[in-house]
Amino acid sequence: MEKVGRKNPYAGAVGLFAPNGQQVLRAFKKPDDPKGKALAQICFEAANSFMSGLAAVHGWEWQHLQEAQARLLRNNARPNNSTELDEYMEQFDAEMVSKDEQIENLKILLEIEKHKNSSVARTVGDILPDKLKEQVGPELYDGEFSDRLRFFLLSKLASSDTDERTEGFVRALVEKTSYSGRSAQLTAQIKQACKDGNQMPKQLGALLIGFGFTKTQEGKHIKYTPPAELFGLISEVLPSSPSDSQRGGKNRGAEVINHFGLKGLK
Repeated sequence: MEKVGRKNPYAGAVGLFAPNGQQVLRAFKKPDDPKGKALAQICFEAANSFMSGLAAVHGWEWQHLQEAQARLLRNNARPNNSTELDEYMEQFDAEMVSKDEQIENLKILLEIEKHKNSSVARTVGDILPDKLKEQVGPELYDGEFSDRLRFFLLSKLASSDTDERTEGFVRALVEKTSYSGRSAQLTAQIKQACKDGNQMPKQLGALLIGFGFTKTQEGKHIKYTPPAELFGLISEVLPSSPSDSQRGGKNRGAEVINHFGLKGLK
């Protein structure tokens, strides 16, 4: 603080990190936000969202508690050998599964919309103007095109004869800007959706639908076709039977990550 005269030494950039070192947010204070109130709100929302995610991962959510309670009541009532009770509980379980699927779909759609509408604070990594991005097409996440441009420029430098001036410009451009970090977030989302093999088709399918994929049934498999504006993506085929899902859950997630071209991004 003394060395920088109480000023932010990172050109106004603010980083928010979890205790384990994971980057939660990296953003700039915008010129029309001189007191940083909007940026402070962004930091608050990012921290709140991160902590809410931890609670969802490490704790039981309300619908899971309801399901556990229902199963406990069912086991306690077993000695009665009631056929009506079994039918009621089967119907209740089916309703709970349907509600779980709706909740997961809404969570994923909400996360995607948060990324799309996070224009209050400009990220360090975005080097393309909004109007240009709109003309190119929709992004998988805010800052995706800038991330891909950096990755492409660096990969081409290593495999082509370029004059020193051009090479110096490219390296300076990449060094003076940063990857958005949201590729890692999307990768984590896909891995989380595939963590449970039995739930993989439902959760990964919901994620794909959130990006505009259309769902069709093809025999024992489900096909998700990307919209035309998401150029470069291919259709994804997911299993519909629990046994196939359990065997190929994590592998299917790795394939989707590869098809989305997220491996080289940061």
